[in-house]
Amino acid sequence: MMHWAAQYIGKPHEPGARGPDAYDCWGLLREVYHTHYGIDIPDIPIRDSNSALAVHRQMDEIIQEDWIKLEKPFDGCAIAMSQRHAYHHAGIYLAERGGVVLHCWDRHNVCIDTMSRIRLKGIRRITFYRHRLWPTSLKP
Repeated sequence: MMHWAAQYIGKPHEPGARGPDAYDCWGLLREVYHTHYGIDIPDIPIRDSNSALAVHRQMDEIIQEDWIKLEKPFDGCAIAMSQRHAYHHAGIYLAERGGVVLHCWDRHNVCIDTMSRIRLKGIRRITFYRHRLWPTSLKP
């Protein structure tokens, strides 16, 4: 059986895109959580002109309201990422192949990267989160 994430691989990255034909990182996270976990998360309107700090402020507000920081990731948990201190990128952790990240970033299509490849892209801060509705909202 093919993993559900395969349907997203190769979809184009487009700032502000919310699917189903293209995504940005937040749009992908929202789509996956809605479709596969039955959790609706607020939107962050991301555009090319948004600064990383503006995105961080919006992500941080949403994280503080609905997300619980994790010490260890699990399949489907959200990942907040940053090249410095302010979060500006999101992805979904998949337990496949010892742990990978489903994401799209900076004009690259939706892909799966290992944690080491994420770090090679300049990501220094990686934090895993569980939504407050998890797992009660999971579809049977």
